[in-house]
Amino acid sequence: MCKMKIMLFMLCVMLLLGLCGCDKQVIDETAEMNSFVTEMAAEDVNELPGIDIYIQAAQPLRDAKNLKVELTTEKTITVDTGDFKVVSNQELILTNIGKEDFAASMAEELEIGDYYDEFTEYYEDGVLYVNIYDVDYFKGNMTEENFLDRFAPAVLLNESLYGEISTEETEAGVTLTFSNPTGPEAWALPEGAEFMNAVGIAKVNANGTLTKTTYTIEYIQGNSVISMEITAESEIYDEEVLKAPQEITIYKEVDSIEALRLYDMAILYLCSAETASSTINQTIVSQAAGYSSSEQIMLHYDGTGQEHISDIQYTTTSLYSSYDTDTFSQTEHFQNGM
Repeated sequence: MCKMKIMLFMLCVMLLLGLCGCDKQVIDETAEMNSFVTEMAAEDVNELPGIDIYIQAAQPLRDAKNLKVELTTEKTITVDTGDFKVVSNQELILTNIGKEDFAASMAEELEIGDYYDEFTEYYEDGVLYVNIYDVDYFKGNMTEENFLDRFAPAVLLNESLYGEISTEETEAGVTLTFSNPTGPEAWALPEGAEFMNAVGIAKVNANGTLTKTTYTIEYIQGNSVISMEITAESEIYDEEVLKAPQEITIYKEVDSIEALRLYDMAILYLCSAETASSTINQTIVSQAAGYSSSEQIMLHYDGTGQEHISDIQYTTTSLYSSYDTDTFSQTEHFQNGM
């Protein structure tokens, strides 16, 4: 009986030791798992998805009160006869964004075909001052929102428009590529145009700051296929506050300040066109002199450079108080420099 009790006691001890060993193994495995999960969480924090990287990198620019932006826009218009290029380089300075004392300046070099123009603008207190090539000076009313809508949207991409955002690590930081868009950026597609495709690229430096964005869009407008690429390089502006032009009195006030820019660009497009036709009608009436005159000029030209051919036809009809009528006609043809 005594031996039996000893054997039972020894068996219990062995079972207890075995259980303790199992508990220790479970505890060790649990500790290892917890350590692995912690390491994975740390890696997830260091390797954020592209969307989070972009949102964090763009936030300082969204919150900035003063910005300096350099914008380059390259537009290629493809028609049956070939490609036509428009290039714009702009330097934009924005101060006190969103405040009552918001002010901004913009300097632009514009190339349309073989022709070139310069714009300098200054915005303050709801008034836009426009200097065209140091020759024409105009001013007109404009809201801060409308002024910003002309430039600032290119600085930031709307991340919600894209179905895919890929990341690529570089020595300088991270490059984010936005693709598979559901539609264009709100500011990029002209009215009546048909959207084809778009791609956005954002450069984030090693400090996590968004330094450069590039947006490329393709669309159809009329009979033309247009590809437009806008590159924006941005930084926080911390220099002196902008000041209005010194000679404000030379700026002529107009009802629509935006119409002047459209008009100037239309002239450059016309000058750069390979083919154009126009008809000009003019009438002069003088009751004191008993005289009236009507004039019509018809112009057509093809080609540029050495291939330039022009035809111009003038017709002028004059009516005098004596009811005498004079008609003058002249036709000109220009070709091969003659």
